Amino acid sequence: ARKLMYNPAVDRIFAFDQNERNRYGNTAFGNACITARNLFRANMGTRFVQITFGGWDHHVNIYQANANLQAMTRQLDNALGVLLADLKTDGLLEET
Repeated sequence: ARKLMYNPAVDRIFAFDQNERNRYGNTAFGNACITARNLFRANMGTRFVQITFGGWDHHVNIYQANANLQAMTRQLDNALGVLLADLKTDGLLEET
């Protein structure tokens, strides 16, 4: 059997502080975006990631005021916008 080696670079991918969380909206989706950004920054060969948000099924009462849908779109826009800006600043956007 192959022995797994500890890699501190992997730990850094999943480590971020409250300031980073706040920039990305302080949500689970925002944290996933930070993790994706850190994975690209680690330069370990990652070319793409898939981040899920969930809960987009709004087939009932979609045309009525839906505060939950509005909150979800704000979370998505904020975190994804910051992720794209960070990737562009890092020079990683074009190759991701």
